[in-house]
Amino acid sequence: MMKLHIVKKTGMKRSFYKKHSDAFAAAIIMLPMFIWWFIVSGIPVLSAFVLGFFKIENLAMRDFQFVWLDNFKTFFTEGQYLGDLWRTVWIGGLSTLLPVISGLGLSLLLNMKLKGRGIYRTIWYLPLPQQ
Repeated sequence: MMKLHIVKKTGMKRSFYKKHSDAFAAAIIMLPMFIWWFIVSGIPVLSAFVLGFFKIENLAMRDFQFVWLDNFKTFFTEGQYLGDLWRTVWIGGLSTLLPVISGLGLSLLLNMKLKGRGIYRTIWYLPLPQQ
């Protein structure tokens, strides 16, 4: 025999805003940063992408000729592109890996039982004067 359980609602249903008030607060706090990002980075990137579809004869940008994907085809089929891509990956990899590896090594070194470990830690956290 099945028993029916009646569950009483003990309170009013919370509104969506009250339920997610932290998320709304975070969105309001981050909104100026997103607007600034869009002005500083988003608009230039989008305009550069759109300008990639045109052939521009002079720097005054008065003579536009719509060439569709010809500029992109020329860019990717030139021999210089692969060399530039390799240099970008190489520099990006070095500038990422070297600080990570050196930071890990220094953190392991500062956690070892060394004589004068407190002095080394103090020197590490001292601010350096700007020149």
